[in-house]
Amino acid sequence: MSKREAFLEAACKEKVEDFLRFIQLHSSCIQDFMQNAIFLQRTSPVHSKVRQGLLDDPHPTVRSNATLGVCKILAKCWELLPPTIITDFLKKLVMELAADSSSPDVRCSVFKCLNIVLDNPLSHPLLEKLLPALKYSLHDTSEKVRTAFLDLLIKVKAVRAAKFWDICSMDHLLARLAIDSLSVSKRIVDLLFKSFFPVNEPEKEWCCRCITLIQMNPMAARKFYQFAHKHTAATNISKNHK
Repeated sequence: MSKREAFLEAACKEKVEDFLRFIQLHSSCIQDFMQNAIFLQRTSPVHSKVRQGLLDDPHPTVRSNATLGVCKILAKCWELLPPTIITDFLKKLVMELAADSSSPDVRCSVFKCLNIVLDNPLSHPLLEKLLPALKYSLHDTSEKVRTAFLDLLIKVKAVRAAKFWDICSMDHLLARLAIDSLSVSKRIVDLLFKSFFPVNEPEKEWCCRCITLIQMNPMAARKFYQFAHKHTAATNISKNHK
């Protein structure tokens, strides 16, 4: 009997305790459980406990692994799942676990795992609506959460799932660029580079964007040009400052 078959057989048992015992005996397979749990019928006596239970588990590692399991199956089977199930899970991740005050690891896991979901273009319209709720994650107290959030914005931009500035405003991005660490600052410059240094535009436009950036946030502008050499030739930067 396959792991998935064993899971579904246990899920159909009348006693919830039997199913929970099954999970305890296979605790190393949390991601697989969550992937299989998505397919549980609503009539299953353990439907609600399993679907959301692992995402609400008191242990951060379980919540993180459950998040990964959910995102993997959403990315692979989006078109096979009922829209209500998809929406429920993504709202759980975006509205609750992304703001999990008890664990930076869980918050970080949400952003890393949403990158997986973004690999499926079918997810983009729904994520475009949900992701703006994450905008204050840019100011998370944990640096690794801020970097994970910025990696998510970079992915959103790369796959054209949404306009990143609709998720997190330019003012907030520049404010964080002005004061944050090297790791965070590099990611913000990566995200904003083409907005303020359009290398394919005439040099006059480079100067106009430079002035705009300085006017918006002088400290952020200084940081921006410290890292600009990673994205274009040094001669272009020198031209922009003549």
